[in-house]
Amino acid sequence: MEHQSTALFHNETLGLEYDSGSIPITKEEIIAACNPDLRMQPTPDKHAVGRTTIMGIDYGPVNSEKSHTCISIMQEREGKIQVVYAKKFLGKEADYSYIHKEVPRLFKEWNCSLLASDYGMGEAPNSEFRNRLGLEKVWPFQHLPTQKEPVRYNPKMRAYTMNKT
Repeated sequence: MEHQSTALFHNETLGLEYDSGSIPITKEEIIAACNPDLRMQPTPDKHAVGRTTIMGIDYGPVNSEKSHTCISIMQEREGKIQVVYAKKFLGKEADYSYIHKEVPRLFKEWNCSLLASDYGMGEAPNSEFRNRLGLEKVWPFQHLPTQKEPVRYNPKMRAYTMNKT
């Protein structure tokens, strides 16, 4: 938060949309939303077993030290969604050849039920993940500022479109 622009921090670090005309969240609000007793784990622990687990991926430029391709793995715990694992692909790991191996490995290791994937920059990588994980496991989505319904499936895109707000 202290080393990135406000928009970059919201969009890429927190995974939240950022509109420069809106009131940004504060560091105090972030701290208040955290639970120090719940830590992210590099591998599934005993608490991860038997829970519905979903992976999300947001693509950014690849092959870069400034890559913004990130994944997060989430589970419902105690009635709340908890991020149990997150990774930002940097340097050599930002290459699609690495990402296309690592995401399926983590998907299997964490026993994920689906991959919610960014449609915009991700249509080509999404095709690769469909081949590796199965068509029914990859759920692409795109945010649209003009869409009125919260969520709609677009069969031509084979993706869900969502209202940006």
